[in-house]
Amino acid sequence: MGGVFGIITAIVIVALGYFLFVKAAKPIYNLNEWTGRLWQWAEQNGISRRKLPRYEENLVELTELNISFHELTDIPSELCNITSLMQLVADDNKLTLLPKEITNLINLTKLSLDGNLLTKIPQELFNLVKLQKLSLENNKLTVIPKEIANLTSLKEINLSNNHLSSLPDEIMNLKLESFFISGNSDLNLTKKQKEWIKSIKDCDWTDA
Repeated sequence: MGGVFGIITAIVIVALGYFLFVKAAKPIYNLNEWTGRLWQWAEQNGISRRKLPRYEENLVELTELNISFHELTDIPSELCNITSLMQLVADDNKLTLLPKEITNLINLTKLSLDGNLLTKIPQELFNLVKLQKLSLENNKLTVIPKEIANLTSLKEINLSNNHLSSLPDEIMNLKLESFFISGNSDLNLTKKQKEWIKSIKDCDWTDA
């Protein structure tokens, strides 16, 4: 009798362990909450818990997030609820648009979106007045809006390898320390813009 009971007990323990494993591997989130929708998106795109915590207490205090190399086609608006973020890196994905809610990331000092498919910069991004570093290398940008001058804290901009043909004069109001614009073969700069660029300490542009 003891032998049979022992076998049954072992089976129950194994079954319980399997249930707990499955539950841990495929968590069920409350999709009525923004955190649940964000976590589901993270699970679907293979973004680890180390990068994006699955506990709200840790999530709302997150200051750095790197979601590069995940073939992402979108950044969900829910991610922009993490207003504690100071650095967001989403390089080498397949992003074509940014959510308008990016304006909520009011503490962002670094935004890197290199190696994506962006064709324009949303106006909402120009509300991020604490932004110090903006990197948009290897995208498909054709225009830089004049509102870029609103980013008064910017110290570094990387616009290399896009499809720019001109720059707005308003960009010269920025006090940049680094400015990278190589690889824009159709770029035509005014004389004043050339002089301004030459005054920047770290720059990859030379007057042909």
